[in-house]
Amino acid sequence: QNQFLGQITNQHRSCDPTGVATELLDTVLTFAQDNLILVWNLLYAPMDVTDFDSVNNRTWYNTRMYGQGNGGHTFGDGLTDHQRDAIIEYLKTL
Repeated sequence: QNQFLGQITNQHRSCDPTGVATELLDTVLTFAQDNLILVWNLLYAPMDVTDFDSVNNRTWYNTRMYGQGNGGHTFGDGLTDHQRDAIIEYLKTL
């Protein structure tokens, strides 16, 4: 056993859910979580959305941008019609 800050402790911790240390830890963690949200909102205030052009740009999906095309893909071109039908029937079972 070690002497630490006037309390005798050992290498094992109590797992008693009704213990005083558990209540204290729960109180500290709840307080920290509640204040973290408050501090976050004070430090990083929500942005004022007055630029409606940026909002309107998000309503349209630009298929001319790289990687955002709507031309589909060529996956499965090597499959026969029977294999494609088998995959479709399998997917219906999921």
